[in-house]
Amino acid sequence: TARATMWLWQLNDLAAIGAQCLAGVFCAAQFGTAAPLLCAAGYAFLTVRFEGQSIRDFLYSAAAFFFLHRVNSAGMGKGKRNENNEEETVPAGDPP
Repeated sequence: TARATMWLWQLNDLAAIGAQCLAGVFCAAQFGTAAPLLCAAGYAFLTVRFEGQSIRDFLYSAAAFFFLHRVNSAGMGKGKRNENNEEETVPAGDPP
C-alpha cells in the first residue's frame, strides 16, 4: 500500500509534530517552559520511519520480545515456571 511520506515521517505524524511544535513555542513564549518542545522532539524521534518501521514500532517489538510470554524455541508448547522458578516446557497437546 502507498503511504504519504515526507522526509523520514508519514504525513499524519508530520502534522502532529507540527501542531506540537506550535503549542510548544506558544508555551515557551507565554509560560517560559520548554517541556512541550521536548515532548514534540521525543515524539518526532519515536516516529522516524526507516524501511517501513518506526523507532516506536521497533521499541514495541523489542519490549514484546523481552518481556512478554512467548512460545519456546521448538514452537511446541508454552514455557512455564515451577515452584523453584525453573522453566519447564509443557507439550502443546497436554492440558495446562
